[in-house]
Amino acid sequence: MKKYEVMYIINSSVEDEKRNSVVETVANIITENGGKIHFFCFAGKTASILDKKEILSIIITVGNYP
Repeated sequence: MKKYEVMYIINSSVEDEKRNSVVETVANIITENGGKIHFFCFAGKTASILDKKEILSIIITVGNYP
């Protein structure tokens, strides 16, 4: 299987506990469907282009290769 990079965005005002829950849920969806997470990175906070609010970007590299 090919390697894929997934990026998702969470509003930075979300509390740490809720943010960690979202991260864990996404990771579970990937692994329960046969994928493996090979790289995980909080890409940092940045301003959203659309509404000028601060957002947190998260990048994951996934695939089912060894």
